[in-house]
Amino acid sequence: RLQLQNADVVVTLDSSATPILVSGAVNRPGKILLERPLTILDVIMEAGGISPIGNARKVHLIRLTNGAHVTRVYDLRPILQGQASGAIYVKGGDMIYVEESLF
Repeated sequence: RLQLQNADVVVTLDSSATPILVSGAVNRPGKILLERPLTILDVIMEAGGISPIGNARKVHLIRLTNGAHVTRVYDLRPILQGQASGAIYVKGGDMIYVEESLF
């Protein structure tokens, strides 16, 4: 049995969460806090998924690298169709933009 003799206890929690911005054709664009390792698909799902007008073929990952914004475009259709694919992990400060479909 554990008894607390001194009730003056201070607990401080430091959050190491860093934001990722999600925009474009997702259901809930905005800021997602990265509190654990997440993939680009995880972040999009946290943003409510790709909207009906979204294009899973053109998902931009924008990352600040050596003082310059570098954009890579990913096709998430194979992953969404259940095919095995390498995980694409995001980092704090990344931006994800889902293009709208033309049709």
